[in-house]
Amino acid sequence: MVPASLRHALRATGLALLVFVLFLFPPFAATPRPDTRAVLILLHVPPVAAYLWGLWRMEGEIRP
Repeated sequence: MVPASLRHALRATGLALLVFVLFLFPPFAATPRPDTRAVLILLHVPPVAAYLWGLWRMEGEIRP
């Protein structure tokens, strides 16, 4: 039997890994201009980094 704290930690780790894989690739920008595409990709980075940081902090709070 797996302790509840370990189950919660594994669940949070799995969630963080799933989000990381989903957000690993930047969105495909439907624009022919490379500079606009680069800006859209760069706009994708801060929210994803903040979300992953929040999951990492949540995982740290769950672990004893």
